[in-house]
Amino acid sequence: LFRSWFQMMMAVGILAVSSSGVAFGNLALQQGGYRLSTFDTGAEVGGAVAFDSNGFLFVAQGGFQNNYLTRIANGATSVYAYGPDYGGGTLTSRFGSISGIAIATRTSDKVNAGDIFIGDNYQGTDSSTGNTIFRLRDVNGDGDALDVGEVTPFLPAGSLDSIADIEFAPGGAALWASDAPGNGQGKIYRINPDQTFQNFYIGLDYGAGIAFDSQGRLYVGNAVADGTVDRYEDLNDD
Repeated sequence: LFRSWFQMMMAVGILAVSSSGVAFGNLALQQGGYRLSTFDTGAEVGGAVAFDSNGFLFVAQGGFQNNYLTRIANGATSVYAYGPDYGGGTLTSRFGSISGIAIATRTSDKVNAGDIFIGDNYQGTDSSTGNTIFRLRDVNGDGDALDVGEVTPFLPAGSLDSIADIEFAPGGAALWASDAPGNGQGKIYRINPDQTFQNFYIGLDYGAGIAFDSQGRLYVGNAVADGTVDRYEDLNDD
């Protein structure tokens, strides 16, 4: 809940300054030098949001164990992806709990510019979607990832423990992720374009949001227990 509320508050900030391709209305508040507007998506919002290079907004929606991804483009909302492919090519499974959305800006190895990556942190034993990252690719160019083969696991199910957020590094080569298992076991992962990944840091309590600054330094929220934002710098370029 904390993560979703945090991401929703961040969404408000993003929407206030970037509205390309998204029409906002229903003025709710205007004071103190800012304006808060809303866009009615027509369904429950899960929390994670991201803009692509076209200015279209992608939003995680639906209830727990029933998440899906929508796209808001030119004032219209449409389902972009329901979930991974199962049952001989039929789309019968939805995402469990989308915790982060990241969109690739460059092509490298097994990643194409425009690919959408989502972290799914559902931990139920009855679901093979949990604790992994999915790649969404609009193969046939029809504006969604609803067709067979367009939603695929980028990492095997269970690869990450309670994944919290994902973000591409500056330049777009590597995807980074934080997780939130608690008790000092939280980790930061570097996920390479060839689908290999390794631990970058171990010792967080509940990893939360990830961001990079213009110098390539990594910032990770350490939620609940410490209540800190930690900055990581690679001093020896390894």
